[in-house]
Amino acid sequence: MQKGSIWALAIIVVLIAVKTIAQTEGQALHFDVGMLVDGLATLSLGIFAMGRLEMYLRAKRLLEGARV
Repeated sequence: MQKGSIWALAIIVVLIAVKTIAQTEGQALHFDVGMLVDGLATLSLGIFAMGRLEMYLRAKRLLEGARV
């Protein structure tokens, strides 16, 4: 079972806050809010995916070391 991360929740809250602020303030500046939110969401997904990949590679290396 996977344990939740407080940082993951914090990033989601920040994304929502940025989207809300950008929607209200960005319209006057002709700012594309959808592109900003999509970019931040993609960045967050990439960070989490790389973290999981790093944990997998470390665990694999540790198990191989334990078998030897």
